[in-house]
Amino acid sequence: MISSVVGPVQAQAPAGFNWRQFWILFGAAILGVVALQPYALHVFSATAVSLHKPLWAVALSGALNIIVLATLGIVIGMRLGKRIGLGVPILEACLAGESVGAQIREVLLIAVPTGAIAASFVPLIDKYYFVPRIPALAQPGLVTPAWMGFLASFCGGIDEELMLRFGFLTLLAWLIVKVTRIPVGRTTAAVFWAANILAALAFGAGHLPATRALVPLTSIVVLRALSLNGYMGIILGYLYWKRGLECAMVAHFCADIVVHVLLGT
Repeated sequence: MISSVVGPVQAQAPAGFNWRQFWILFGAAILGVVALQPYALHVFSATAVSLHKPLWAVALSGALNIIVLATLGIVIGMRLGKRIGLGVPILEACLAGESVGAQIREVLLIAVPTGAIAASFVPLIDKYYFVPRIPALAQPGLVTPAWMGFLASFCGGIDEELMLRFGFLTLLAWLIVKVTRIPVGRTTAAVFWAANILAALAFGAGHLPATRALVPLTSIVVLRALSLNGYMGIILGYLYWKRGLECAMVAHFCADIVVHVLLGT
């Protein structure tokens, strides 16, 4: 049964801004962007004719956009998350000097199989529903080395979660709480699911630029991006709600490993 209170910990009024937490998350975001670059350069080089810009300029612009959005997500999550019971519980406990071994084991036991199993359905849905309706997908596509997919998975697990879950989902949930005037700490499941679905759709829409680089955007192509990525986004949002951002990050990383490394899609 779904709890009526958002978050892995009880909501509380935020204290002063925790700069140690900010710099750790910001450093992780930079790590994710750096790890993405071999994959990004590989994809951009294959579409260089249509870019009309130097390859380095496209890569730099993309990296800066991710860093800015991830940083915004960090600030939003840190400022608003505790107001509605959302946060980074393992990191917060670690910075408070608490033992986190049991929490880490629990998160791994939940996040690893959830991310891997959920992601394994994506290629099946793609193969049996979308490929017959999008002929371009049946053609041989861009082959990406597994090591590039592995490195790019860090950006998905870290930066996308900071942007979409810690930032956007938290902001949406907080705004809904403010508009509906629900008392702090009593954010209902309905409020969360409204925010989670909207964030998941944004997650799917965020993949459209990469999709456009490989195939023209038609209505069915847009539906594919929104549904396949949105499906994963809803699961990741639920993990963020119930177990904290670290759980969503690990699940996202494992999902990307399955899709981009083990299955090579």
